[in-house]
Amino acid sequence: QDSKHALKTFQNNIFTGAQVLTLGSFNATYQHVHGIAMQPNSPLYNCDVIKYNKQDDNTASQIFSADTLEKAMENTEDYLGLIVYLFVFGEFVDALQSCMMAHKHHVQIALRTKLFLDTWK
Repeated sequence: QDSKHALKTFQNNIFTGAQVLTLGSFNATYQHVHGIAMQPNSPLYNCDVIKYNKQDDNTASQIFSADTLEKAMENTEDYLGLIVYLFVFGEFVDALQSCMMAHKHHVQIALRTKLFLDTWK
């Protein structure tokens, strides 16, 4: 998979209605992303979450952007699971796409993501 496809896969994992992503005592759900999109001054547009194009690279990038993460962090009590999910996988894809990042940082991020996935099981 390329990094853009990985972002879309991570986005679709949140948006699926078939299951809830449970992260310990917290969840990452479509309702969380929808709630962020409906807030004033949201970095997300309605079309990013309502009847969205599952193949749109820009929508997936926007959901995992620093602006969306910052908006979610305004309400950590409700969005903690989503915040963790966006941070871990957003950072992982950023590392895949970065040509300027030192190899050491690539490895640290990859190991952190693997540790997260191993712990999440």
